[in-house]
Amino acid sequence: MSVRRCLGCMRPIGEEDPCPYCGYSKNDPAPVNALPPKTVLSNTYVVGKVLDMGQDGISYIGFDGYSQKPVLIREFMPQSLAQRQGSQVMPLEGQEAMYKALLSDFEELYTALSNLKQLPSLRRVERLILANNTCYVICEYFDCITLSQYLQENAGELDWEMAAPMFRRLMEDISVMHQHGVLHRGISPDSLVLTANGEMKLTHFTVSGFWGENGRPAQLAEGYAAPEQYSKTAPHGEWTDVYSLCAVLYKVLSGTMPPAADTRTVNDNLIPLNQLVEGVPPVVSQGIMAGLMVDQQLRLRSMRQLIQAVYYATYEAPVSVPQTEETTGEYVPGPQPEKKKNWFVRLPVWAKVLLICLPFVILVIVLLWVLMMPDYGPSEQPYSSLNSSSTSQIVSTVSPSGSGTSSGGEESGTSSAGSDTVMIRVDDLRSHQLEAVMNSDIAQQFNIVTTEEYSNTIENGFIISQSLEPGTVAAQGSTLELVVSKGKQNVIVPSYSGYSLNSYINELENLGFTVTVEQQYSDTVTSGSIIGTNPAVGTSVDRSVSSAITVYQSLGRDPATISSTPTSSSTPESSSSTSSGEEPTSSGGETTTEPDPEPGAAD
Repeated sequence: MSVRRCLGCMRPIGEEDPCPYCGYSKNDPAPVNALPPKTVLSNTYVVGKVLDMGQDGISYIGFDGYSQKPVLIREFMPQSLAQRQGSQVMPLEGQEAMYKALLSDFEELYTALSNLKQLPSLRRVERLILANNTCYVICEYFDCITLSQYLQENAGELDWEMAAPMFRRLMEDISVMHQHGVLHRGISPDSLVLTANGEMKLTHFTVSGFWGENGRPAQLAEGYAAPEQYSKTAPHGEWTDVYSLCAVLYKVLSGTMPPAADTRTVNDNLIPLNQLVEGVPPVVSQGIMAGLMVDQQLRLRSMRQLIQAVYYATYEAPVSVPQTEETTGEYVPGPQPEKKKNWFVRLPVWAKVLLICLPFVILVIVLLWVLMMPDYGPSEQPYSSLNSSSTSQIVSTVSPSGSGTSSGGEESGTSSAGSDTVMIRVDDLRSHQLEAVMNSDIAQQFNIVTTEEYSNTIENGFIISQSLEPGTVAAQGSTLELVVSKGKQNVIVPSYSGYSLNSYINELENLGFTVTVEQQYSDTVTSGSIIGTNPAVGTSVDRSVSSAITVYQSLGRDPATISSTPTSSSTPESSSSTSSGEEPTSSGGETTTEPDPEPGAAD
């Protein structure tokens, strides 16, 4: 039996209206150009109320009838370039090329994000649906507040002790995101949100390329956008997101928003953070200000450098120049100390000769003693114990997503005399992707040995455990054993409805399946679409027995069975209804051989 749900929060409400939880009423009008509430996408997702409308699209709360959970639906709908005609999104006259290019960028962006599900600081992208001449992105939904709201509830600012752990994981995940070629270009207190359990997540990814009629970018967050984002020709890169995140940190720690970057190119009046707020560690202020440099060539170039600057670097105090009193230009000699007669001059000649020769005599005696005592003679070791004890060893800190950094002056009591062993401090690699670890400096610092096992909590390709404890120090070249997840042992074959063939294969491979594609003729499924799978959709597969799956792709109708006489055909329109008796609008459905899940009634 289906449950009647509120289209504003997707909670069960029965016959109540308005919703007792969020106040939404079924009579509330939808904004212009938005999808009508109760629209169904791909026979699975019920569209609810609009959450926000941006330059490149519209976000809705939705409900997944397959998993029976709320989702966030992002639709590519640039209102400056397109309008809605029925269920179709159509570009305005003269904007066809721009619309097509930005739609391609939108699809490429969210396809890349769908491959980064393992990063907890990013909103997880579940799938993309291409229909109605646009693209719909299905994302995870969670209750949250923006960082702006959180700051308002906390006197407008936070101290570094509170902010440091909140931003550390975020920076690490953005660094990995950058390694996969994804830029955000819009980091601000409004695109950063805090969930109910205190996790910070980065949301509101947008494509670049929208410019207003005044010649200024249409999507920039003033005060947080980098200087190069105000130019149509300046290159963007990791340094662009570095600037924005440093601007956010400046706001969080000081309560003051930095001036807009385009004004700083004319008059840079940004006050150093530790001068504005007492209590901010000087090293943190130095790192943030280095990330806020107007000249991108002088700015920190990557998120990894920013992490190093604010979490690991040591403070370098500016050299102070002693202040001198003003002079009149005339030299006025001060009081001169009384000169003392040189004591060496007063010595007799024999004493002078003895003092001059004494060092040479002592040196000869020491050399003869060393040569005559075998136990204290030259060692086979390349360095003496004196060198070993006086030379501090290097401890290098490495992480799976960045270059190793070294710091001198830390002596290790575990290395033997005369050795030149480099010691490495081990980072926590758990829940990191093995591929990222193997592409980092740590792969050169340690002899990495991997084993695989199934896990119901760690995704395929991610590290479950490590043999060397995080924070410990080990010699360079030591064996580091990593246990890597093979994903879940028992996996349910997912639905292919709404997927292209390549996207569906990518989804199966992420789940740990070995995919084979077979092509068949079909009288009912259009050429290029998916006919079915073996094992079938919804089947629970024990991957310890077999992880093979076959996907059947349609070649269209068999030419041998097509009649030489053309016949007219009509395509029946599918519709689905809710338990309330109201017909939702079906949009973006695809032909499928599997039964449609009940989305549940929504109102």
